[in-house]
Amino acid sequence: MHESNIELLREESRRLLQVEIDLLQRMKDAKGVVVDEKADEHQTFSSASIDKDLKMLRGEASKLERLEMVLAVVGTMKAGKSTTINAIVGTEVLPNRNRPMTALPTRIRHTPGQKEPVLLLENNDPINALVVQLHKVLAQKLDELLSQVDALKVRIDAIPSLLKSFRQSLLVAAVSGRLTEGWRKQNQSTETGEDVIKNDQLAKLALLEEYPELKKKKSSIQSDIDENYLFEIPESWCFTTWGKVSEWITYGFTRPMPKSESGKKLLTAKDVQRFELELIDCGLTTVEAFEALSDKDKPIKGDLLITKDGSIGRAALVKTEEDFCINQSVAVCWLRSTTMNKRYLELLSNSDFTQRFVKDKAQGMAIQHLSIIDFAKCPLPVPSNTEQDEIVRYIEEIFTFADKLETTVASAKSRIDLLTQSILTKAFRGELVPQDPSDEPASVLLERIKAQRAAEPKAKRGRKVVAKAD
Repeated sequence: MHESNIELLREESRRLLQVEIDLLQRMKDAKGVVVDEKADEHQTFSSASIDKDLKMLRGEASKLERLEMVLAVVGTMKAGKSTTINAIVGTEVLPNRNRPMTALPTRIRHTPGQKEPVLLLENNDPINALVVQLHKVLAQKLDELLSQVDALKVRIDAIPSLLKSFRQSLLVAAVSGRLTEGWRKQNQSTETGEDVIKNDQLAKLALLEEYPELKKKKSSIQSDIDENYLFEIPESWCFTTWGKVSEWITYGFTRPMPKSESGKKLLTAKDVQRFELELIDCGLTTVEAFEALSDKDKPIKGDLLITKDGSIGRAALVKTEEDFCINQSVAVCWLRSTTMNKRYLELLSNSDFTQRFVKDKAQGMAIQHLSIIDFAKCPLPVPSNTEQDEIVRYIEEIFTFADKLETTVASAKSRIDLLTQSILTKAFRGELVPQDPSDEPASVLLERIKAQRAAEPKAKRGRKVVAKAD
């Protein structure tokens, strides 16, 4: 389409140029029509001026044959100048936007072989001065805003660590009795921690009668309390050990297990986190291999799992009824007869007190290991069952609030990470710094540029390729 447009323009330009050339030539050849100028008078046409005009017109005709032409498109603002030029050339050489893009006189030159447009300004000094000024203002504003963003990131990044410390401090207060000190004053319970332990022992003995093989387990026999780790507790509380509360503390299978794309879930230490089991991304083993395992390798709902190899001490209560098995890196604490609140026991196992005991008893250098016999001797502070329930209720309430806060912080962190890019985008759009009324208006700047260009001596212009269709 554009090629036919250019060809039509060229034909019309040829015709007009030839008309002018023929007219001037006939004027020059006709006798008496054109005479030579005299020193004291002026003539519109003379032999010399006609020769000059003929030379110029023939030169333009020669350019036209080579498709070298200057096409002037003049119009008011938003009259469609850019659209017209793009239609003639056949490609979008000028931007076509809602805002005026060619309000200033703009010359477009085609250079054969060049694909990317290049913007050239005849006088860059005023614009360079403006750019320097804008750069200073933007740099100052950007430094100010980005410094605020960096400071905010530091504060936000510190919150998860603070929440972790807060949770641990809360657990320490809970297992030491300080958290429910006010509650005990208002709720005088006749039951003591010693009563809870006695009832637990009776329930455990009843279960051991059904499963006499459990009576010989070392975790129960060798479970005398390690008195080096006792600490101050309320008068109504009492100490026992994990070995006395549990029927059996053991660990998972040690032999290799076949891997499978489907089947029964197989948990290792990496799948046991604090208060949570990772049952979605854990490994799988075959149903046949699972069925061949013993009961100690297949925890049930209500048992407590503890990592015993590598990153030791992470504990989580089994809250699912789904079948799964554990390997030797995970210890299981059977809590199948206890009358105590199992959530309280889970909180206690993850408290700083129990974790410090586990770390002190760790064996091995490169890879740490936790002995189940050592863990069986770990002191376990016991309040009344009613106070256990109150501790769990209070902790759950505060932990829920902390979890929501953590979610809010994570969302805020994501938004802050995008804030830097948003600030830079606004800066390049001119939306970052408000317009200063004392700044020189753009119209004044343009007039100054125009005046400076007019004052400069005009350079001699040689032939230039200004528009050429490929």
